Amino acid sequence: GDRNVHGIPYGGILFTLADSAAGMAIGSMGGSVITISCSGSFLHGSRDAERLICRAKVRKAGNSTGFIDTEVYDDKERLLATFQFVFGRRKQDEQTNASASSTSNLSTI
Repeated sequence: GDRNVHGIPYGGILFTLADSAAGMAIGSMGGSVITISCSGSFLHGSRDAERLICRAKVRKAGNSTGFIDTEVYDDKERLLATFQFVFGRRKQDEQTNASASSTSNLSTI
């Protein structure tokens, strides 16, 4: 299932949601990006959550890196976790060579 022995959504699920939201936020500014690093804090568990919501805000978008803050909430607007990401922009030649494998990897998730 998607919950640990305490009935709380796994932390990895919250992280994956935050990583995806951060990637979409910085990626919406153009180009291809990859996660370089992340730090985070789990603040609250939610046994009765039916839905998780993640908000991502780009703090800085440079030519080679971007900094994104995320917050994960449950459907009752309780803040469950925060994560801070650093994303790297891929060079144009790397994007071209990796585009086929990136697409196929995403379809298997």
